[in-house]
Amino acid sequence: RSKSWKILKDREPIFFRKDPEHVKLRSRKQTPANISFELKDADSLALWEALRQLRMKLAKEANVPPYVIFHDKTLKEMVACRPVTPDAMLGITGVGQSKLERFGDQFLELIEKWPKDET
Repeated sequence: RSKSWKILKDREPIFFRKDPEHVKLRSRKQTPANISFELKDADSLALWEALRQLRMKLAKEANVPPYVIFHDKTLKEMVACRPVTPDAMLGITGVGQSKLERFGDQFLELIEKWPKDET
């Protein structure tokens, strides 16, 4: 009680702890994943549908929902980035080492063989 009285009468200094500054964490990958993808051209829409069909085929074979294979966001990023190497595929949001090993070859093959837009 006597200490509080000294503090109240400005006779005793008070020291407060300084709260640590909040650090914003950056996403682990700086990819176009944060961008809203719009599939405007016919080639991108066709590739999107082809990737979805491949995903559906793999999901049926594995007896799992399609999003377990890859999410729509991941497929859209594949359309935008068109990876053709395993390292490039690992740069896609939603593609880790495990999914790359299980599904990567099939998706990479489809993307690599996809007709390039000549216009």
